[in-house]
Amino acid sequence: MSDNSIQISDADAIELAELLQFINDWLATEQDVRISLDRFAGHTYSAQCLRADLYRFTAVILANSTEPAADSAPDC
Repeated sequence: MSDNSIQISDADAIELAELLQFINDWLATEQDVRISLDRFAGHTYSAQCLRADLYRFTAVILANSTEPAADSAPDC
């Protein structure tokens, strides 16, 4: 069985988590962006599902760092 994990520094993990949170916040506040993404992806992947995945990825990244996770995940 292989180990599929990677390790990055806490500083890099926090920076990546902040970027994911920035994109999530942008999607939350910009309706035109959500509409455009939904149109681009069709019925296969919605902006709301992307926001849920971004939240989940952020929480996983921050689970091993000193930065607290965001409060709540959007529904998908």
